[in-house]
Amino acid sequence: MEWGLPSSSWLSWRSGAADLPSAAPTESEAELVEVLAQALADSTVCGRCGACLGRRVRLLPGSPSGVTPDAWRLLIVARCRGWRRHPYIAEVVAGRWDLRFGPFC
Repeated sequence: MEWGLPSSSWLSWRSGAADLPSAAPTESEAELVEVLAQALADSTVCGRCGACLGRRVRLLPGSPSGVTPDAWRLLIVARCRGWRRHPYIAEVVAGRWDLRFGPFC
């Protein structure tokens, strides 16, 4: 799978002519999720102390239970910038044609 500007391989994958995504994210998919997660974490406020979440995030493999066979799941772990450093986890699930980011909880 290819990210970035639309190309012939991207268009063929979107139309279903190429293989579906594998059950694990590719390196470029993981990088994209990490960049988006950093941006989301940087704009999210801690519900406990009001501090912003830090841009430093970790990606962890998620449990495949409840996910279709051609999907993968990642967990995004972040902490707030407050002195207590409250932990937050968000879930990212890739389905057949989409990428869903859950809220930081």
